[in-house]
Amino acid sequence: MPPNDTRENKGWTRAQRNPTYLRRALDEADGQRIRWHSPEAPASSQVFCISAFGRLRTLPDGVQVLNQLFAATLPGIPSATRWDLSFEYVDAGVLGETGLGTPTNIDVYCVSPDAVVCVESKFLYDANEGFGGCGQFNAGDCAGFHGFGSDLRTKRLESLCRLEVREGRRDPRNYWQRGRTYFQDTVFREQREGETCPLAMSNYQLMRNFLFAATKVGKGQEFGVVAMVPEKTASKVKAQVAAFQAEVLSEPYRAHINVGTYDALAALLLHSPHQASVAHGEFLRERMTTLL
Repeated sequence: MPPNDTRENKGWTRAQRNPTYLRRALDEADGQRIRWHSPEAPASSQVFCISAFGRLRTLPDGVQVLNQLFAATLPGIPSATRWDLSFEYVDAGVLGETGLGTPTNIDVYCVSPDAVVCVESKFLYDANEGFGGCGQFNAGDCAGFHGFGSDLRTKRLESLCRLEVREGRRDPRNYWQRGRTYFQDTVFREQREGETCPLAMSNYQLMRNFLFAATKVGKGQEFGVVAMVPEKTASKVKAQVAAFQAEVLSEPYRAHINVGTYDALAALLLHSPHQASVAHGEFLRERMTTLL
């Protein structure tokens, strides 16, 4: 959405009044650009995430804190001297998500000279709901199995998944093609009616984040995905990430995705020698204590 869109401007104005928004977490350009949802809700996952990670960009030891967080959750990610963070990041061409439809949206897109990390954040309501499933199945346009005849909308039989074919202004998605490198062979097995596609449910959102990170890496870079959530509301997110690792990913790639907690991030900040970082840790802890 362009920066001069009045809805976007109003969302940014409302977000700044939210007690969960931490002043200076975003600059004006970022705030105007972001597509806000529930910007006034104190328990907004989006606002909490942006406050938590956005403030790290201006802390004296923000890079070191990120290095520590990633070291604890993604052991393959090397420490960096610089992390560039972008919020609500979209690149529709990465997974063929051009044309009609909603492309993958990365809550926090983190890039260093040696790594790409995608952060998917959950807080309260969305943590209890868990990761989202495939919209085709949810809308009733797909029968829910990975196989010929699953496309209930166009009835075409040219692909095992209706997302792989062009339909009107929606371009073919390349999820299955990209996944060949990282997923178990059983994921691609042709199914029959009555079976459940391995990417239909919560694995769908996790798959898109994982493939986005894996596809965006440059030569010599490592990649990973961190699902960030408060410990108090982490049970469903942890179970779904574990299922994605066990049911979808090949063994060598399971360590490329993990769950991190905002409690651990707050603890790192509270142990900082810098007062600004300690204050940030106190803010995160207070918000979680108050809202959860």
